[in-house]
Amino acid sequence: MTYRDISDILFRQLYVVIILVLTATLTACGPSASQSPNSGPSVSSMTATQASTQTPTSPATGTSNDAITGFGATLSAWNAHHTADTKYDPDAAYDPDHSLPSYLGGDVYVAVQWQDGRALNYQMSIPGESIHRAIARALKELPPDGRKLWGLKQDSCYQAELTSRTLSRSLSGGNIGDPEGDVFVEFQTLLPNGDQSFESSDVNEILIGLGSYPTTASAPAC
Repeated sequence: MTYRDISDILFRQLYVVIILVLTATLTACGPSASQSPNSGPSVSSMTATQASTQTPTSPATGTSNDAITGFGATLSAWNAHHTADTKYDPDAAYDPDHSLPSYLGGDVYVAVQWQDGRALNYQMSIPGESIHRAIARALKELPPDGRKLWGLKQDSCYQAELTSRTLSRSLSGGNIGDPEGDVFVEFQTLLPNGDQSFESSDVNEILIGLGSYPTTASAPAC
């Protein structure tokens, strides 16, 4: 499966599952690590549901000397730089942050998905920030040579294509096949009532994953 295939499938799945989880929140009683995807979890238990529904393969520990610790990191490198939230499925939720509003859940990283032992799709919950600061936050997930190719405001999100030569070298082989080191990112605003929109001064969700869209015209819908 190519990186374009992975992005198309996993990002569509990610949006569907997020919507389902937010809908189920209205009747949920609270998080539980043993809940099934259909048991109506609350927002704070989003990770357990997403991980059990979406993760295409189990992560392998893997080793690498490419010094990548964020997007594209091996499991061992990722775990060395992030704190796992053990309330949820292993290798799925990281960096608990009690300062986040309750409707964003309790972790910075949720629904971490692994391909060939690397973190290649996940959602970030952040305090409400301007789109410019949110883009800078997303770029920090890439190696230092990461840069933005383009940005596009859509009706319900803001999209950006990022790229990194370091990622291109590390992700070009195996089943990943991302020779350009391209990363597709969507920025959204999750409201307390569960609705999603885009407020340029209050971005609190970042969805980041593999995806090669060289121009704004090739970008998918939000």
